[in-house]
Amino acid sequence: MENAKNRNIPIASLVRWERNPRPQTSMEQNGDIEASIETKGVILPLIVRALKDSKEMYEVIAGDRRRTTVRFLADAGRWPADRDVPCIVRTDLDDDADALDVATSENLHLAMHPMNQFIAFSDMHKAGKTISQIAASYGVTPNVVQQRLSYAKLDPRARDLVLRDVRDLAWASAMTVASADAQSAMLDEIENDPNRYRNALEIQRRLSTELVPMTYALFDSALAEDSLVRRDIFDVAEPSYLPTAEFLRLQDAAVARLVDERRAEGWSRVSVLTDRTFDRWQYNDGIDDKERAEVVFVRHQTGQVVEYSGLALRAEARVNAVDSQEDHDAGEALFGDDDGLEPAATAGDTVGVRYQDGKATTAYLEKNRALVVQAMLMGSDLRLTLAVTILGLLSESAPKLVEGRTFSDMRDIDPESRTRVAVDRHMAAMTRHLKALGVTPEASYDDNMRSLMKGDQQQLLAIQQVLIATRVSTSMPGVERLLDVVGEYGDVPLSAVWSPDRSYLGTMPGDQIKNLAAEILPSRMAGKIKGKKADMVETVFQHIDDAFEDGTRFDDVERGVVTSWAPALLGGGSPGIVGNPFAQGDGDVLFGGMQEQIDEEETA
Repeated sequence: MENAKNRNIPIASLVRWERNPRPQTSMEQNGDIEASIETKGVILPLIVRALKDSKEMYEVIAGDRRRTTVRFLADAGRWPADRDVPCIVRTDLDDDADALDVATSENLHLAMHPMNQFIAFSDMHKAGKTISQIAASYGVTPNVVQQRLSYAKLDPRARDLVLRDVRDLAWASAMTVASADAQSAMLDEIENDPNRYRNALEIQRRLSTELVPMTYALFDSALAEDSLVRRDIFDVAEPSYLPTAEFLRLQDAAVARLVDERRAEGWSRVSVLTDRTFDRWQYNDGIDDKERAEVVFVRHQTGQVVEYSGLALRAEARVNAVDSQEDHDAGEALFGDDDGLEPAATAGDTVGVRYQDGKATTAYLEKNRALVVQAMLMGSDLRLTLAVTILGLLSESAPKLVEGRTFSDMRDIDPESRTRVAVDRHMAAMTRHLKALGVTPEASYDDNMRSLMKGDQQQLLAIQQVLIATRVSTSMPGVERLLDVVGEYGDVPLSAVWSPDRSYLGTMPGDQIKNLAAEILPSRMAGKIKGKKADMVETVFQHIDDAFEDGTRFDDVERGVVTSWAPALLGGGSPGIVGNPFAQGDGDVLFGGMQEQIDEEETA
């Protein structure tokens, strides 16, 4: 090659090229070639170029590991002073882009960390190489090159976390969507608590209040101002996002157009509800009669809008809500009156209690208690539900227990809570049974009776079980005793249907969130609960969720403490509170039996 000349060069005349795409190695990393070079010398010549403004010094373009090893051996006196290093001097590599091409091609057999690839690809791109040329040099696809170049969007601290394998590539791809300010804020939080934002999902949750994926758009994406669109080339399904305010402006206009279109189609009613005001289980779907059915557009907090067509209120949803007096009568039918009852123990009866339920938390838990009873009844042996029914049938108020009611308690509970999910699952099963039997709110009483009589006993019992369970309400007297009953005789442990959810934590003031964390979380976690209330809620919830999902943050004992804890209104309480079923005299927590039961059910 006319532009290459073989020369033996003293090791003192060889220096590292500052734009070498690979990090400088240590002798621990070069141990695999040290013995070979000491005994046999450098067999494969180094590729070098003359250092600018110097006739005696050379930059090593390819082979810096060999240069580093020889330098070490020379300093240790294990490399003869008169022994030079074989090199190929290239005179055609004045252009750094060409030098990078040679450096990377020479090292194709060695794996490069993606962040080192980013540095190399970025340098080559800045030096004028096209994406296709870079891809050809490395033997990768152009898409890989584009992905690595997108790391330019990352805060340097984020790149360092990935380079040190503290965070993975999925995490990095999620971070590329965040603005510079958002990245900086999250990285500050990670520095204070290394367990914050550990994966892509946690990043996406954080960004969900700032950005909305364009896959949720009902409008033409061309309407979005291109400068506002954030693009994520890692995610094929959701390649772009829009700031929430701009997205909602365009989404509102699209929904308004769709409402007009549905009305023009002849639907008797078209409405727009939020996911908090829409109760899917109040409706039957698949109704073709537009005069008797409706269309509902449901707005979710994520920005997504879901359309439901052909909905008609179920029979029980059309019944007026049972008033407080009727609820009281229904409760007495099951449990008698409240005269002579022993008052329940309260947090105020004890000394030194740090965590106490405030007014908002108590109201939330009272609704949650009714839903917990529903979930535990639905999942228990049918004999328990039938026994509750028989007790009610012994009094005049019994019919109220099988009348329909609105599910206001359910609507106020966090949709992602374990309790809500458990009840939703059973409600869905009941709806499938009714649909399979042909029971509809539009049919006459006699027609529905004939349809029901076609079902087998198991189907009817399952439907009855759900209907009876959903009669349990917040305002029903004796609901706390019913919780004791289903806890004692039922098949479902409390921890299988309840855990502290975000909404529950959100009812507390900041100091109570810290107090709760101090009671149930290990001190290494509880001590880091600080900052804004929203951040504290999210951090505590993530820890609790990790415990219930058998995550790696807890050992078995710590996990048991978290999963066995429950507030007093749901049958538990803080360690030390009077009547806490989980506390021993010495303050230890008894959780083994409950956790073993859950494990057995999951295994089955």
